[in-house]
Amino acid sequence: MAELTDADEHILDYCQKEVPYKIIPQLLAKYHNVEISYNAVKKRAKKLGINKRGPGTTSEAEVIAALQDELTSASSLVGYREMTSILRKKGLIVRRNTVMQLLRTLDPEGVEIRRRRRLKRKVYISPGPNYAWHVDGNDKLKPFGFAVHGAIDGYSRMILWLNVAPSNKDPAIISYFYMQTVAALHGCPSLLQTDPGVENGIIAALQCTFRVNHEDELAGSKSHKYGKSTTNQRIESWWSYYRRNRIDWWMDKFYELVRNQQFNKDNDTHVKCIRFCYMSLIQQELDDIKERWNGHNILPSPNARCPNGRPNVLFHLPENTGAEDHLKPISPEAIRFGFTNTVQQTISGCPAFDDYASNIFRAKGWAEPADFQEALHFYTELRRLATNELLDI
Repeated sequence: MAELTDADEHILDYCQKEVPYKIIPQLLAKYHNVEISYNAVKKRAKKLGINKRGPGTTSEAEVIAALQDELTSASSLVGYREMTSILRKKGLIVRRNTVMQLLRTLDPEGVEIRRRRRLKRKVYISPGPNYAWHVDGNDKLKPFGFAVHGAIDGYSRMILWLNVAPSNKDPAIISYFYMQTVAALHGCPSLLQTDPGVENGIIAALQCTFRVNHEDELAGSKSHKYGKSTTNQRIESWWSYYRRNRIDWWMDKFYELVRNQQFNKDNDTHVKCIRFCYMSLIQQELDDIKERWNGHNILPSPNARCPNGRPNVLFHLPENTGAEDHLKPISPEAIRFGFTNTVQQTISGCPAFDDYASNIFRAKGWAEPADFQEALHFYTELRRLATNELLDI
């Protein structure tokens, strides 16, 4: 294949994120200064070997084999729509209806469990993207040493960040997640909503500082809002989705290690070892689920006051739904100041142990683990070595 142009790279990226062809020209024009027609996008996509709308040409046997493989992982908890997205990302050309029918055969118990868990949601109102960011931590994996933290845009439901770290209670780490997004967008939201935990102190102060010279009704100290986690509807709703579709699988796997006496949460060496061996695997899964969520199609709902559609499109093209972007621009100097109040997390929570474990990995020729079992092998050996050497770091 000839070397890809910048436009081809962007088209390939948007297609892999399942952005519809008709939306791609708008995104190219607005964010990449590339003028190209809808038909030209389709032609280029075809040249790149992309078949977004074609019939399900992957054989049923291949689809079944792929499904059986996914059903042994955390993907076993997702519904047929997300499972279809997972398979398409792996290169399979398959219809959603085919996946739905096969899941009913291969995993009838899982289908029934997901059907029972459907919930009715409260009405949420937002005038546009970046009007409100909802920030929160998730502690479900904390007994095993992993703290997850995320933020969601209220209007578009686009996940802004989704990260795993040794702690989601360190305000400097949380502010780093916030500042990464602020720097990428060159601005902050009109309103930032968090719970009242001490971990949110720095981002609350930064948000209000960034907004101090603005003149809208939410300027200054009004631009940050504290509230209980249970009232932070957007992010709490998403955590509920994430637990049903992902976290439960990891919890079951880690509790199995506890039952088999392979992991003790009160043993500091065990905690550092399991973090070092599993952190990258969990982060990769968070990155994947963030990408799939942001590219999936939110269906119309009778209770919704925000439009249906794909979160990444609703966020980047609010004009398509009659909304406007409420991002508040921030100067480069202010962004640099913001980063002085942040720290990047380590893997295990201890820099000295990270150095020790990295040396072990290099000596043994280990790369980042590809799956749970490979990470378990690394963890078991690293724990044995660290315990035998009676590390005091």
